[in-house]
Amino acid sequence: MRKALLLVFSIYSLAAIAQNNFKAVISDRLWQDIEAQPNGWHHIGLQMADRVNAKALDLQLTAEGASIQERSIAVIAALKNKASATQADVLSFLDGNPLAQQKTIHSYWIANVIFLKAKKELIFELANRKDIQAIDLNAPIELVEYFEESCAMPPPPAPDGVESGLLAINADKLWKMGYTGAGRIAMGADTGIDPYHPSYTSRYMGWYKDAGESWYEWEDRSDFPYDCDGHGTHTLGTMIGLDRMTNDTIGVAFDANWIGALIICGFSPGTEDNIGAFQWAIDPDGDPATITDIPDVINNSWRDPSLQDECSSPYVDILQAAEAVGISIIFSAGNSGPGDSTLTPPHNINYDLVNLFSVGALNGNSPALPIASFSSRGPSRCGGTGSLEIKPEVSAPGQNVRSAYPDGEYNYLSGTSMASPHVAGAILLLRQAFPDVLGRDIKMALYMSARDLGEPGEDNTYGMGIIDLLAAFNWLVDQGYTPADPLAQNDVMLIKAQTREFYCENTSYPSFYVENKGTDTVTSLQVVMELPGLGRTETYDWTGVLLPGERGMIQTDGFTLPNGSWEMIATLENPNGG
Repeated sequence: MRKALLLVFSIYSLAAIAQNNFKAVISDRLWQDIEAQPNGWHHIGLQMADRVNAKALDLQLTAEGASIQERSIAVIAALKNKASATQADVLSFLDGNPLAQQKTIHSYWIANVIFLKAKKELIFELANRKDIQAIDLNAPIELVEYFEESCAMPPPPAPDGVESGLLAINADKLWKMGYTGAGRIAMGADTGIDPYHPSYTSRYMGWYKDAGESWYEWEDRSDFPYDCDGHGTHTLGTMIGLDRMTNDTIGVAFDANWIGALIICGFSPGTEDNIGAFQWAIDPDGDPATITDIPDVINNSWRDPSLQDECSSPYVDILQAAEAVGISIIFSAGNSGPGDSTLTPPHNINYDLVNLFSVGALNGNSPALPIASFSSRGPSRCGGTGSLEIKPEVSAPGQNVRSAYPDGEYNYLSGTSMASPHVAGAILLLRQAFPDVLGRDIKMALYMSARDLGEPGEDNTYGMGIIDLLAAFNWLVDQGYTPADPLAQNDVMLIKAQTREFYCENTSYPSFYVENKGTDTVTSLQVVMELPGLGRTETYDWTGVLLPGERGMIQTDGFTLPNGSWEMIATLENPNGG
């Protein structure tokens, strides 16, 4: 009996000593998971102690006057080299270890972390390593709550309509200059995206390049976009939506393209999925020397509710790396207002004025622009002084916002999730105007030029105030930046492709609505019609007269097809032979 009692006492003492020694390494939520499942598998993330100082690298590249391409190459190389050098010993230790599920071991270079499922005994061993700084639970992230407006019935698409929130931020002032987001890329990291909504379907990058460069889902579960909730479709609509057949404008940058990632619902494993999406986003095609695949802005409406230290989590490294490459990251502030310090994690990060750019929600349908009661307030729980402590950074329309919804529908939603895409769309317009300006500096322009609301000066309700696109444009000009010419000489846009169903003659006659977006009259172009299922490509040479700003219909001569239902991908090429 005495031996048995001694054995039990020894086990308890080892566990207590382990917890005391590892407290600084193992997060509280992981300890809770171990205590709840002492014999189970625990999905964990290992943060390496030696990591790239992306902020310092960013400052160095700025001092050197590095281009965005040079930044991409330098930052990604530094992150990959550091991960390769520092993770090798840990990965070798884990290889074949029976206390680790081998198929779950994944390495990420963007924040120098390793994820895996492990038994508690292995976790204790890993916590003793000097090359590992922190071990955390791979906890689920959550969608920031939003509200459906039951009193507002979604109307049919409004011909020539413009949503009031777009006018409140002076987006129309930049449209009149010719800046509409053309050539820029938005990324929605959200509940997914309905790829067929008429307000943006033609601008999905996956129609024109490899799916792996345009859509991210953890472990490649799906290579094609879908929306498991409707939230992601709504936010993308506010960024870039326009139904060109009715001119129903719901988006800020309605000529921009889009890519996306499903990170919040479905089979998401949590933090790992999110880190994977950010890593993919800064180099979608796997070639750091190419930058036309990188999004200009990533819109975020998620939170990590049980994050132990939101002020020094792996998200700090991720956001610094994305900014060093030149991407703008935008976050909704959260819908936990009106109390003080109600921003949800990790929206409190505040190591400079604009890196984690959080957005509060106001009512853009009212001339008074009142703040929404639900909009989360500051100050930040990460400390700091002056502006560093004040949250959010800015505000934008987020109450009773009409935007896209799955299956071609429209819906009114409210939340800071509806405010942040207004800011993301604003960044797309400004990046078209100033393509060589870094995302950080574009955010600074919006921050410094916001129209003050509420208490005089920056405050913990509105931040600096509502964003003002015209003021931000002028602020950048005042800093010495020269805006790019928004108009191309020859530029024709495909508005809609259609063909009738046929039953007897086996001949298809596709027709196309097109618009001349350039400055020259278009007298010739080619319509290239690809039929992937048949391995065929048909080309129609059009001649005629299409004046600048004019729309017209191109009717092809038709071509024969075998029985069946076939997908056609159409592109316009060589306007005026150019």
